[in-house]
Amino acid sequence: MSEKYFAAQNSAKGFISYFAENLRGDRAERCYIIKGGPGVGKARLMSELAGAAEEKGAKIEYYYCSSDPVSLDGLFITLADGSTLSVLDGTLPHDEDAGVPGARDELIDLGAFWNASMLRSRRAEIESLMRQKQESFSRAYKCLAAAGELSESARELRLSCADKTSIAALAANIAAQLTPSRRMRTPLSAVGMRGNFYHDSFREAAVHCIGVKDNDGCKVSELFFGSVRDALGGNCRWSPDLLLPRLCEGLIAGDTAIVSAIAEYKRIVDISHFVDEGAYERVWREESALEAAKEMAFASAKAAFAEASAAHFALEEIYSAAMDFSKKEEYSRYLCKHILA
Repeated sequence: MSEKYFAAQNSAKGFISYFAENLRGDRAERCYIIKGGPGVGKARLMSELAGAAEEKGAKIEYYYCSSDPVSLDGLFITLADGSTLSVLDGTLPHDEDAGVPGARDELIDLGAFWNASMLRSRRAEIESLMRQKQESFSRAYKCLAAAGELSESARELRLSCADKTSIAALAANIAAQLTPSRRMRTPLSAVGMRGNFYHDSFREAAVHCIGVKDNDGCKVSELFFGSVRDALGGNCRWSPDLLLPRLCEGLIAGDTAIVSAIAEYKRIVDISHFVDEGAYERVWREESALEAAKEMAFASAKAAFAEASAAHFALEEIYSAAMDFSKKEEYSRYLCKHILA
């Protein structure tokens, strides 16, 4: 069984890492932190470990990179005997290190397999590409910040039309039927160099799903999700909103997920009638204009991330060319046996 999430987010508040609560701390009995530059095979090593673990019947949570959503940033593995371990990318921007060296955390240095003299000969090119990538990311974050401000203003208009007291009361009633679980923020959404992505893992991992039917025009489901989370005292796994990470876009507590409704759900909670349609009619033009401006700013952020990809993948090519992958793959085979023994 496997689940797919993100380990971090590029948001209106900048880069936010959720490594600590999903992959570190007291959650994993053992933690393996991979070091090395771009293109040295960190994600490939994790994929190889995941494949070997699945053959042993392990349950795996796959954590993908928010900036390159097809690349792995981490794994959380529960082996058949119930023991747990995590494997994660410890390089920037999530600069992870061994907090409990040896006793819990081990470093895996893939830089041991690169030709440093070859990299030194291309230092100027590497530094130039790193600057280009950073400049593009900086523009993307400014655009995301602008999109976040516009999203917040549009949200305030929508919430002015909602019966917040009744939504909170219904959320508390639903929360009382759930089993509290470990407090975790686990993003389902991310935007980066390949665009924006969404994983539906809460729905897929749950035994039971409660679908939330939103108003067709005045969307207020995030208020309901957040109210359920708060009624649980935060004791659940919830997904931060892509732009405004304090907001909730869905959650799972125990074996039950609370997510946006789809037609085949047996249980649907309809919150659409908690919106005052007359009040929304008076503000929808302004709200729609703000949403349109938000989408433009968000599109500009995606364009800036796309610009960063050229420098990023050029860096990967440079580092890949400097790697001795035959020795690295030999080491990877050893690690799979050692880590999963």
